[in-house]
Amino acid sequence: MRDAIHVQKFRQNSATLDADTIITESAARELIAQRALQKASATSMVPKMPARSARNVGQQRRIEALRDAPRVSTSQS
Repeated sequence: MRDAIHVQKFRQNSATLDADTIITESAARELIAQRALQKASATSMVPKMPARSARNVGQQRRIEALRDAPRVSTSQS
């Protein structure tokens, strides 16, 4: 930071920001996002069928598959 005085002449001034414009635009963007979220959730109310493979595999077979799966160690020895 001691050399900052040498690069000050290359500094660009930051733009002046209007707080009212920023707040209005942010509120408008948030309103649009909320409406899109409501529209998306309204269309996803249709119940989805479970995946075919999940329906066909019984709980006992899933437990056996987990038992037979190789164990992965997270600790490094």
